[in-house]
Amino acid sequence: MNGPDPSRPCLTPESPPHSRGRSCPPSDQLGNSSSSSATTPATDLDSAVQDNIFAQAPSETSSRPLPIPAANALRHLPSPPLAREACDGGARPSPQRNCCDGRPAACNHRAVSDVCASLPEKSFARHFLTSSGTFPSAAEILKKAAFFNSGNRPHDALLLCNAGLEVYAEDADLWNCKGVTLRALGRLQEALDCCREALRLDPGNTNALNNIGVALKERGELLQAVEHYRASLVANPHQPTCRTNLAVALTDLGTKLKQEKKLQAALVCYTEALTADPTYAPCYYNLGVIHAETDDPHTALQMYREATRLNPSYVEAYNNMGAVCKNLGKLEDAISFYEKALACNANYQMSLSNMAVALTDLGTQQKASEGAK
Repeated sequence: MNGPDPSRPCLTPESPPHSRGRSCPPSDQLGNSSSSSATTPATDLDSAVQDNIFAQAPSETSSRPLPIPAANALRHLPSPPLAREACDGGARPSPQRNCCDGRPAACNHRAVSDVCASLPEKSFARHFLTSSGTFPSAAEILKKAAFFNSGNRPHDALLLCNAGLEVYAEDADLWNCKGVTLRALGRLQEALDCCREALRLDPGNTNALNNIGVALKERGELLQAVEHYRASLVANPHQPTCRTNLAVALTDLGTKLKQEKKLQAALVCYTEALTADPTYAPCYYNLGVIHAETDDPHTALQMYREATRLNPSYVEAYNNMGAVCKNLGKLEDAISFYEKALACNANYQMSLSNMAVALTDLGTQQKASEGAK
């Protein structure tokens, strides 16, 4: 049995969604990218109140996970870019808190005293609810809960959401905020139930639709997640975070289909992903992987170049560009790309190995050329 050819460079391969990257033997294969970036959570009330939406964390097939501002947001962008939950800013416009038939959510005044008495005496939540002498509106509670979430204080946010829902039981945005908070506490099914209740009360709640999509994607239900993202964007196309979430989910779905040898279906998913978010670098990377695997090296290089244009630190894309050039016999170009990969990550083992092979081959080639003279 013939073993792998040690002269062949390693391409960084794709991994299944939510899997870890694996080492690459010295033969051409495709795999996972896993660099990440994070954003800074919002800290002021005005921005925090708008963070009623989860940004999806990409799986490790993506290169730049989306960060998680910890306000009211329900992780692949490999993905996770990258596995992060981010909040996009821009709360769903609603001048008043609504129940299912469009009426303002009713205030249960009789519950106010019981709610305040049930909270720990020295808790921030109790102080907030009682300090003004008047029980806050649903909008004020939502704003404060978002502020607590943005400051990584989900337990305080949950106390506020629970208190608010005792008084404003039909407020859809409070239910959505509670879902965001529960997800921050790792209680995914309860988070999903709360966001579904928000959607029942307000079927046009785009944040709830997005957040349900995020929770479903985390459970591996990619098709259902995509459906919820699409529905959210139909209701309001101007949602950058939801567009990126859709691109992340479609990219992961495309990778899954590719691994099932359904290349045409995978290409359809990647194309829709780039329609949703043309700046999503991991999708270009995965297109490069497909074209490299199907013996279309020049298109593969175009896709990898676009990925690195959008993410100049995309080490896996630089490595794969080097591998493609090496296979085309362009050793100096290959070495240049490996150098770029190592400039991003000096310990990236695949590029270290590939660089050694390419330098050895170049030295052999130069000696042969000198001998011929």
